[in-house]
Amino acid sequence: MSAATLTIRPVPALGPSGRFVLLGCDHGTTRIVSANAEHGLQLEEGDLVRAALARHFGEEQCACVRALWRQHVGCPLGEIPLAVGRP
Repeated sequence: MSAATLTIRPVPALGPSGRFVLLGCDHGTTRIVSANAEHGLQLEEGDLVRAALARHFGEEQCACVRALWRQHVGCPLGEIPLAVGRP
């Protein structure tokens, strides 16, 4: 098992919030391109990374993203917190 790599680059043609997220491992590559609409949903870079991780894990079913998942999602591989905070 190899570790996945994560690359985030700005996409100036899409405006100040334009981002290209590339997540890759030996099993496959996941790409996300995003830009926030002025009055629409405002996604942060962390949201895009978590979306890329979930998509990659769902499509590739590999554990190469384990370290990145723990770092950016904060849970064991495959788990997604539905609520964060105090009960």
